[in-house]
Amino acid sequence: MKKLQAILVLMFVGFGAFAQYEPEAKAVLDAVSSKYKNMTAFKADFQYRLVNEEADINEEMDGSIHIMDDKFKLEMLNRIIFFDGNFIREYDVDFQEYTVRDYESEHEELNLSSMLDLYKDGFKYMVRSQSSNGYEIELQPEANDKSFFKILMKVDAKNNVKSFTYYEKNGNLVTTEITNQEEKPGLKASFFDFFKANLEVVDSVDVRD
Repeated sequence: MKKLQAILVLMFVGFGAFAQYEPEAKAVLDAVSSKYKNMTAFKADFQYRLVNEEADINEEMDGSIHIMDDKFKLEMLNRIIFFDGNFIREYDVDFQEYTVRDYESEHEELNLSSMLDLYKDGFKYMVRSQSSNGYEIELQPEANDKSFFKILMKVDAKNNVKSFTYYEKNGNLVTTEITNQEEKPGLKASFFDFFKANLEVVDSVDVRD
């Protein structure tokens, strides 16, 4: 369930043959990262897919994420997940249950902001394909301590992220496809504060270290 939950941080050639830091790929990644970081805040609607053919898993769900700086608010599967830059605060709409926990790396899959910085440290990258519609960029981690072995990011001609896919070592293919996005210049930091949302809480759980 945690793998399915967590805002907005994404790929196909042979693992052993890949060992590049392509300048063209870096230029695209730099342009994309700069575009999003220059937005005060933005919202992205997305479709999340988890596929594992060997395990006969094929799950899809829709969601939305608001991002400002290192903060995000993610809504998916009747859950609202707040990250204020310090802790993950999750609200179960059906059970009116509130859980607070430390930030964990699996949220990078859905946290677009975190994903856009991955390439800057410890990754190799190359252009897999290019057309008038944009680019496909492949990334691979230099170290072997990640749960995934490659990421494929699709970017349109205007440097908008269209999708990112994690190829995980356990056989999972985790894709986040951006279906719509818009800048939100008027968004305030209080939007990412769970306690300002005035949600009714029946039960609360604190699992912080």
